[in-house]
Amino acid sequence: MVRTPSLLACLHEMGYTAFWHLPAFFNPDNFAKNLGDVHAVGYFDNGGPFLFCNGLAINMLCVPKSLGIRFDGLMEATDIQEHPLARGANRFHDAVG
Repeated sequence: MVRTPSLLACLHEMGYTAFWHLPAFFNPDNFAKNLGDVHAVGYFDNGGPFLFCNGLAINMLCVPKSLGIRFDGLMEATDIQEHPLARGANRFHDAVG
């Protein structure tokens, strides 16, 4: 998380567009047809420099800008200082704490 700004800056310089992908761990259409979600989804303040999340993954999908690809449901990483676990309200979550 601390290195995310450096990574995003490097990807931008290399000609890539980055997108945040935040899928939930639970899929109601799972193979076992289990309707019970054992993962509570949410952001928690554990007192550290960043928030803690449970029940979802934080991924980044990067594609060459020259392709001009956009993805429905994914948020473009346009601000190198922004991170899904950053404190305070942002486009990923409301203020937590």
